[in-house]
Amino acid sequence: MACPSRFLIADDSKTIRVLLEHELRRSGYTDIRTAESPAKVEELAKSLPFDVAIIDLNFTEGGREGLALVKALKLSAPNLKAVLLTVDSEPETIVAAMDAGADDYVWKGSLSELQSQLSTVVRRLLSTLNAELNAVEKHLSASNAINSAPNEIERVKIIHALAD
Repeated sequence: MACPSRFLIADDSKTIRVLLEHELRRSGYTDIRTAESPAKVEELAKSLPFDVAIIDLNFTEGGREGLALVKALKLSAPNLKAVLLTVDSEPETIVAAMDAGADDYVWKGSLSELQSQLSTVVRRLLSTLNAELNAVEKHLSASNAINSAPNEIERVKIIHALAD
């Protein structure tokens, strides 16, 4: 099963949005949407399911709107992988991001560092998603095998074989 890859990038900085979108496209991902405000994030999230959301922590000075966005996105899509972008590397901020439901955070120190960190985080998150999807596919395959058995004895044999 192919790994899902619908991305949402939300940041008030056009430079950051363009940079991250370029990095994802360079890595082969094509289904990418961007948002410049929390309102645009909410609008997009209502119309499309996303696999990975990369959300800025602060859309306004000290606003920390990203925390509320991550919480809301995770409530409506629990399997969403969320990455919080921040210029703040204080431990309290990182804890708040994880408490809000972020799967990871990326520090916006320099553009080259941001590119490198994002690439690593996205690979890890998509690997996790792929493993989850493979487990579901394996479960469905086993269920199909059991359900297609011609009789109860064959079902029991399949169940025992799967258990081993």
